[in-house]
Amino acid sequence: MVWLYNNFKVIVIFATALGLVGLVGWLVGSIGGLLLSTSGAITCGLIGWFGMDRIAITALRGQEADPLHSAELVAMVHRTSREAGIPTPRIYICPHQFPNAFATGRDPMHASVAVTQGALRTFDPETLQQLIGDAIRRIKRRSTLLSTCAATIAGIGSRLTQWSVRGLERKRERRWNG
Repeated sequence: MVWLYNNFKVIVIFATALGLVGLVGWLVGSIGGLLLSTSGAITCGLIGWFGMDRIAITALRGQEADPLHSAELVAMVHRTSREAGIPTPRIYICPHQFPNAFATGRDPMHASVAVTQGALRTFDPETLQQLIGDAIRRIKRRSTLLSTCAATIAGIGSRLTQWSVRGLERKRERRWNG
């Protein structure tokens, strides 16, 4: 039931963000600004919805785990996801030395778990299992969807701020130049 609540929160957050983006676009550039800002926000939202998991993994230079070389990690993820009752997510290893593991993706069918090389070296199997269990719980509860939503809205907000500043500068230039 938690996943349903998280899905509802995402819909409300995206709708509110879209409304605010449209309002700011209209205030800065009337109907043209409204259309531009709203279409930009929808495009960013779709990119975030369908591609944020790949963007996050790529940003951390993650490589898909090879079942032959990372058999223990793959087995842990398979076992944990089976116990949680979700499909096994894609498994990635990131070449960073800080110990970390995280989950990303919009739902259990499109999820990924990434583990850094630092975590594989630093943690004993029991601690690593707990890290993976936490990532799998986030996938099951769809907390990863909320994180994706937050990152997408932060990106939209950043872009909207840049557009607004440029639009206001252009308005000011038109007033001074006549």
